[in-house]
Parts: sequence; structure tokens; C-alpha cells
Amino acid sequence: MDVEKKARDRRSPQGGFTLIELLAVILVILMLMALTVGVIQFARQAAHRAHARAELEELHKVITNFKFDDGEYPDTLYAVRTRLPQGFRTEGTNSAVTFHVLDPWERPYEYTLNTPSSYVLYSLGPKPGISDDDIYSGR
Repeated sequence: MDVEKKARDRRSPQGGFTLIELLAVILVILMLMALTVGVIQFARQAAHRAHARAELEELHKVITNFKFDDGEYPDTLYAVRTRLPQGFRTEGTNSAVTFHVLDPWERPYEYTLNTPSSYVLYSLGPKPGISDDDIYSGR
């Protein structure tokens, strides 16, 4: 019987994982998490850009309707504040100086009346100091 017990002990090693195996599994999980976070961040930025483009188009319609009603483009976005559809984020309400319509990054949309017949409307995008990622209304 003693020989039989020794043979059984040799065939069934003690259960469990080695430290190397556990570290390898943890490393694989961390790599997958890093990839997932990168993809989610990219998707979030793409959604913000699409949202900004949609809001710029809506602002363009509001500004165009203002011109049809009043005969000229507004000097600032403050003039169209009561015409904004639901869902636009704004800050300040007291004057044209403090009123802003906010983009998805919580920064004001830029509106400049160039001449009585033209204006520029855009968002500074995710990085305000870099002009390559500015988002224009396409008009």
C-alpha cells in the first residue's frame, strides 16, 4: 500500500497556478483594457465632433432665420438666444458680453460677423490652441 500511495502522490501534483502564469494572465488583461480604453476615447471624441457639427448646422439655421426675420445677421449669438432649440448648453444671460453657446467641450462657439452679409461660426474643437481640429459649420 505504501508504494501505491507514493505513486498516486506523484501523479497528482498540488493544484494551483505559478506566479509566472498569474502575471501573464494579468498582463494580458491589462493590455486588453488599455486597448479598450483607447477605442472608447476615440469613439467619444468622434461623437463630440459629430455633435458639434450638428449643433453648428442648427446654429446656422437659427442665424439664417434671424436674417430672414430681421433683415441682417445678428451681431452676437446673444441676439438669437431666445430662438435656440432645446438642448443647447449656454452660460451667462445678462448681456452679449457674458452670454455664450457652449460646444461639447464646454467652450463657447466662436461667432464673428465679418460684414453685414457674412459671418464665421465654428468650434475650437477638443484642443483650443491647435487650429487643425477646429470644427466649422461648412457654410
